[in-house]
Amino acid sequence: MRLVLAIALLLASLLAACAPREGAAPAPPPSAADQPRQQAPAPDQAAAPTAAAPASGALPAKVNALYSSRNVDSLVFYVADKYGFWSQEGLPVELGYAASNTADAALLSGQAQVIAGGGAGAIAAAANGADVLLVAGIFNSTPFRLLAEPSIRTPADLKGKRVGITRPGSVTDMTARLAVERLGLDPRSDVEYVAMGDIRVMLAGFGTGAIQAGMAYPPDTAPLEDQGYNTLWDPAKENFPFQHKAIEVTADWARQYPAAMDRLLRGAIRAIHFIRTNRTETIAAISDFINVTDQRGLADAYDEIVLPLIPEEPYASVEGTRYILDFLARDNPAMGSVDPARIVDNHWVQQIVDSGFVAQLYGR
Repeated sequence: MRLVLAIALLLASLLAACAPREGAAPAPPPSAADQPRQQAPAPDQAAAPTAAAPASGALPAKVNALYSSRNVDSLVFYVADKYGFWSQEGLPVELGYAASNTADAALLSGQAQVIAGGGAGAIAAAANGADVLLVAGIFNSTPFRLLAEPSIRTPADLKGKRVGITRPGSVTDMTARLAVERLGLDPRSDVEYVAMGDIRVMLAGFGTGAIQAGMAYPPDTAPLEDQGYNTLWDPAKENFPFQHKAIEVTADWARQYPAAMDRLLRGAIRAIHFIRTNRTETIAAISDFINVTDQRGLADAYDEIVLPLIPEEPYASVEGTRYILDFLARDNPAMGSVDPARIVDNHWVQQIVDSGFVAQLYGR
């Protein structure tokens, strides 16, 4: 399937989800199984800074927030909720999980006010006129590696094989195509992409014959490597510019609740500080969040993915957004003329950095 068609289908589903339907009921809240664990007491070093107080102003009675993948790239939201960083900033956040296309539709319809979402889908939607802003970057490069079964050791071996992704138009779809291209193959014709719905389902497809390769990253790569799976492409080692995961809101909500925006991002920045300065506790949180117990894989996730890719100052990547627009422009030339400034709004993070809040957290 051509990528532009995949993106078009995704956008169509979002617009359909956002359109009012006679007699339609609101989306049900996430089930208990999808909710993060009960908030744990924040450690002493995570106490709210005494200076650079959060902005005052009207706050919503509740902020519905979603993370769009059960993986390390959503860790910032999980930690912010688990350790009560948002509540300590005075923001009433209710956090749940929804798959990326559902999360995007919830944001555009107003059922969610903020999501930790896949940047590619949001960028495509915003470029087509949707009211979406990227206000912080959680992962400004993609952690996904292209892993292949033991018999596939070279790009030539991959030709004609099935590559697992989650959904057409998703981050896994786009990064799989990028990986195939970087290996010197034609991403349109040299492999078959198999949509498997969820990252955990896709990972379970390894070794079953359903797919011969797919996109994964630590801690999920460790057990696969133990079975002889080969990494054919690892963009994190190249510092590849790609807005993989971002904090996304609508411009309308941000204008309505500027104080909530400030507190939302302060809570996320405090979660990032906790993650970057508490290795043991963070590894335990990763294990709890994604239900993985392999200690080597968890250590790899922290050392090879979390520390390199989650920035202290979480500006969304203009360069990474531009790259995605240019990639989409291969099939839809209009995307190439879209200004990333329409989509990326870093002034909220800039205000917090300028206030000294981040420097104080890190003792600088």
